Amino acid sequence: MWKQGMIIIELLPNVGEEKHLYDSYKVEAFAHKVLRLSPYHCDLHPIKIIWSYVKRHVARENKTFKLNDVMDLTIQGIEKVSVRNWMNCINHATEKEKEMWGIGELSY
Repeated sequence: MWKQGMIIIELLPNVGEEKHLYDSYKVEAFAHKVLRLSPYHCDLHPIKIIWSYVKRHVARENKTFKLNDVMDLTIQGIEKVSVRNWMNCINHATEKEKEMWGIGELSY
């Protein structure tokens, strides 16, 4: 048990006694499974892949390093993104998600 005013070193031995009470999610009671995906993994976020295309365009074409030129290059890079690029990124993310479902429970 814990008491008000305890410090971490005193609380840590009690974690094992309490942790098993919180192993499941309420959503699992409704036959849903929780898939924990990394919110920062670019393979799962098509917009991040597209943004990397735009940044690559700016880096490759930037000769002056002036803010106005960088803004213009950014707009050009965005305009160069095609429907096909978007579809490829979405398909890639969908495939990665299916792959992660195939792995089963993800552990950290």
